[in-house]
Amino acid sequence: MSKFDENKKAKLTALWNSAVIRQEKMGYCKNNIDRILKSKSRYELVASKTGCPWYVIACIHTMESDCDFKTHLHNGDPLSARTYHVPANRPKIGNPPFTWEESAIDALGYDGFLNEKDWSIEHILYLFEKYNGFGYESHGCLSTYVWAGSSVQTKGRYVADGKFDPDSWCDRVGCAAMLKMLISMKEVVIDETPKPQPEPIPEPIPEPLNHAIKFVEFFNAHYDLVRKDVEHWFAGKYSPTAVKNGCVAHQWSALNLCKLPVPKQGSMESINVDYFFAWCLKNGWSKITDMDKLQAGDICVSGSAPDDFDHVYCFVSYKTPTIARVLHNQQFGLCERYLKGGSCGQFRFAVRMP
Repeated sequence: MSKFDENKKAKLTALWNSAVIRQEKMGYCKNNIDRILKSKSRYELVASKTGCPWYVIACIHTMESDCDFKTHLHNGDPLSARTYHVPANRPKIGNPPFTWEESAIDALGYDGFLNEKDWSIEHILYLFEKYNGFGYESHGCLSTYVWAGSSVQTKGRYVADGKFDPDSWCDRVGCAAMLKMLISMKEVVIDETPKPQPEPIPEPIPEPLNHAIKFVEFFNAHYDLVRKDVEHWFAGKYSPTAVKNGCVAHQWSALNLCKLPVPKQGSMESINVDYFFAWCLKNGWSKITDMDKLQAGDICVSGSAPDDFDHVYCFVSYKTPTIARVLHNQQFGLCERYLKGGSCGQFRFAVRMP
């Protein structure tokens, strides 16, 4: 395997400084960047858990699957099963279907990105090539995965796993070109001073309330991801907008993105208030009837009549004895709700996850 030494660094410095995006590939490159920026929050979420910069993850995702979030970051295989192309049978832990975030973290760990501390330009370029493989060196040409679409691109590419065609020309745009455009747009600023890698966020210990804390912290910090997920699976099929009849769907998506148990997507339990709470109680959630005993992560129901359940929301904390900070579908992000009345009625009860 090629080593990142002073000679390699000098070569990559020279290539980076001389490379420009080929004029005929500017539009292609811009289309890639538009897709990347549209999903920046998802890349940032994985970056926060791995220490790998979001733009490195984004460039790899573009090369592996054209930013398709239904596929593994490892190689573009579908998330509905473990990978079958190289590297095969990933992720080792967990059961399909996998979330894209879950698979991406595994892919970066598999390629050793989680232990990296040097995110200088040269080392990023080296890591791009490492991710795809150093096979191009044995053929005396530059990696198309890194340099395609740039002025330093050379002829020759792998047309399949292990199959190299010296006369083939790659028509894609590689990681270096995309990174240059992100920098030129000031979406990325590279600090050339290597910095210690942030410690990955540890997985929660399965103790009482830890799952609830994980749930409410994720829901609050990544409400945009929850809303996007609801708009993806719920809004188009069940309601024209995510804020109409989507209160259960928002709780479902937040739980699901946290990899916590949920009913089947699209079932009555995932979209209907009564069915959802029946599922919770059947699956070990406890019922809380005292409003004064609510804790972060409790999922509450309110109604205009004692037996009329109209709305679902996640309790976060109290601002006053009757006004709570909550997360639900009716306002974007953390908001305040009067628990003893309002458009969706008074607090009736809550359920607390096991």
